[in-house]
Amino acid sequence: MKKQDGVVAIPFETFVGICADVRTARDVAAFHLEYESQKSPALTWQTTSVPVLCEYYVCLNALQSLLETTILSEDSILESPDPISDTPDFAVVVAAEDLDTVQMLMEQAQIIKADLTSLGLSMEVH
Repeated sequence: MKKQDGVVAIPFETFVGICADVRTARDVAAFHLEYESQKSPALTWQTTSVPVLCEYYVCLNALQSLLETTILSEDSILESPDPISDTPDFAVVVAAEDLDTVQMLMEQAQIIKADLTSLGLSMEVH
């Protein structure tokens, strides 16, 4: 990552990898949420993992939306020559405040994921 004038350039492959990881985590959370909500009557959800799963899903959904909708636009993708191979290299330019929001959401997702683990749920892809 290169930081300059309130913006950060993230290599395109890295950015795409982060987006894919967030999308996968959100899909896993959606699966667990659907399963847990169908397993228990709605009146008992407060005593189950459903509220924490909802919080995790919403956090990941907000993160995915920020990454793929707000940050990723035609104006945010820059091409620069690779000094070693002279081939074009692409980067996504992210405003520092957006990067701070991404970091905050990622940290919050990790905290919620740890809460889910303590409830006996694994959010890892098996």
